[in-house]
Amino acid sequence: MGADSTPPSTGCNQKRMRLGCEADQGAQASRLCVAQASLRWSVSSQARRRSLVHPLFPSASNGRSSRRSRFGYSLIEVLVAAAILVIGITGAALLANSLLLQEESNGFSLRAYNAQEQAARLWQLGLLPATITNILPERCSTNASAPAAYTMYLGFTTSTTNLGNGVSVEIANPLRIVFHSGFDKSNNLTYITNDVVVVRPTIR
Repeated sequence: MGADSTPPSTGCNQKRMRLGCEADQGAQASRLCVAQASLRWSVSSQARRRSLVHPLFPSASNGRSSRRSRFGYSLIEVLVAAAILVIGITGAALLANSLLLQEESNGFSLRAYNAQEQAARLWQLGLLPATITNILPERCSTNASAPAAYTMYLGFTTSTTNLGNGVSVEIANPLRIVFHSGFDKSNNLTYITNDVVVVRPTIR
């Protein structure tokens, strides 16, 4: 027997044990690296998801800055809201002004037609046209084509017709009224003319 009395099989077993330990350590190290890489990927993906959250709807984990941005408005949003508000107010004001002018025009038209009816009744009672225009409450103008604003023209074109047996009638044909009804696109007065025929006997 030589100086080394260790059997060959025992040396091989020890070598196998050392190799197995090194393999286990290598596997543990690789598993540790994979776990660290997976953890880093998970953290980075969470950070990306937080960065993609809309600023108007921040998540609860964004901290104090996210809570502040939830209640804040940018300058562009304020300017857009102010522009919409101004447009709405301007439209409402224009609509109100148009309705007011239309109502005023309709009211004056009713007054003009009423004045014409009252003038016809007064003429049938025997009053002269000059007297009628003086006692009417509305302002009457002598301009037959274009009376001034808020005035009216009353014109009587009279004639007498003999019916026989001493009976004759006087006809106002027409009893004309001219008054303004509003304004055109050039801000000029527009006029309405209305004619009626009135008859009264000469012997009353």
